[in-house]
Amino acid sequence: MSHEHPEHATTLSAPPSAAEPQFEGDEINAGLLTVIGCFLAVTVLLVVVLLQAWFYNWKADATASQTIPSSDPQTLLGRALVEQQEQINSYHWVNREANVRAIPIERAMQLVVAEMAAQQKATQRPSGKEGGKP
Repeated sequence: MSHEHPEHATTLSAPPSAAEPQFEGDEINAGLLTVIGCFLAVTVLLVVVLLQAWFYNWKADATASQTIPSSDPQTLLGRALVEQQEQINSYHWVNREANVRAIPIERAMQLVVAEMAAQQKATQRPSGKEGGKP
């Protein structure tokens, strides 16, 4: 029988406990991940805001290019619009031989309303009963 001396005996190492990390490189740096996450969130938010600003600016430019200029006398359309506004807002002759005159549109609307009110008043029946009929 051979006796082994404790000096020569092979020692088995105990398995690593759960509290001890196996490798030093496996630790997660939560602070760094938080900083990176916040940076990415701010970057995405900034990109979204810039894209919205670009879109609304593009939309406004597209709408402005499709809108008819109201009173730019430099263009043919602008001159036509100015002439139309002058015609509907002034008194002038349409046909002197036929004695036809034009009046401003606001005044024409006032006269039409007054005429319709007079017609309505003339066609209303009296509120009292006549002839004994209910």
